[in-house]
Amino acid sequence: MSEEITATVQAVRLSYDIAKDIVKALKAILEKKGSDLEVEAKTVTKNGVEKEAALVGAEDSNVKATVYLDDSIEKIQNGESTVEEEAEAAAKCIEFQVNEKGMNSARGYAKELDNPDKSKIKLQVVNSDLNREMLEHTPHRDVAGDLSLIGRYYFDGEASTVITDDLATHMGLTGTEVLEIGQSNIKHEEYSVKHMGEMIADMMGMPMDEAQEMFPQEQKMLVVTNESKIHGATGLFANPELREQVAEKLGGDFLILPSSLHEVICIPKDSLSVDEAKDMISSVNQTELRPEDILSDHPYACNASTLKVSNPCQAEEIKEVAGAVRHASAGR
Repeated sequence: MSEEITATVQAVRLSYDIAKDIVKALKAILEKKGSDLEVEAKTVTKNGVEKEAALVGAEDSNVKATVYLDDSIEKIQNGESTVEEEAEAAAKCIEFQVNEKGMNSARGYAKELDNPDKSKIKLQVVNSDLNREMLEHTPHRDVAGDLSLIGRYYFDGEASTVITDDLATHMGLTGTEVLEIGQSNIKHEEYSVKHMGEMIADMMGMPMDEAQEMFPQEQKMLVVTNESKIHGATGLFANPELREQVAEKLGGDFLILPSSLHEVICIPKDSLSVDEAKDMISSVNQTELRPEDILSDHPYACNASTLKVSNPCQAEEIKEVAGAVRHASAGR
């Protein structure tokens, strides 16, 4: 085993050991306060990124809250804090978030899934490679070769959950039905399609004509996201009507630059070469995004006539509708 691989394995092992120490100290703090909450250390995967967490929940409930510990682990590794101090911080977080009111809300979410509101089933685009393990037990449709559309159930507010095969069964739906319902619902979602120059003008409080003069290049860039700005990149990959709107504004074929899971930037196809666009996206992903927010390291192309999305970085063009739907092993 090379020194680099050995160091990586040791770092992962150390992170998990620190997480267990934090959780052990956290349990002691909660017991001292008379709390009946159960806590366990677990490594969870979020968009392909392994994160150490404490899962917290009441003894009589299967619903667990997740308290991520990576920042605490880093502070301890850097000598900026101790296990005891981070356990105290986690306890305060739990008192604030995982209180009786919070657990009642969680129980309500679980009960809602017994008789789900189908209008709350929506699609989310994810990177297929980064989420391969999740996709093995989640209904999905392939998009442009390396992306997938999955179903999510959105409760009131920002809370949501991925609809896995098991959850689809619990909800009385097949995987195909989940994706079809999500596809139908996306037509009713509100999306924002704004020129970058317009957004700059709004932020700086200047007239639009002045912004156009100061930022001419930004007038050829469109920022697309949804109303909540959560998982807002989905619309361009799931809704052909939104792609048509963008094509009309940009005057033809365009490139989709996946700036994160939450928004995309669209530019005329001849604005940048594919390699230039790829370098730009990779740079932003490495320097400005959290790993769990990354959608892709390269651009996608949209044909204004067919409204199909393809991956220009692949030797053979793969159309947006080419992917097959995985069926959950679920029935009514």
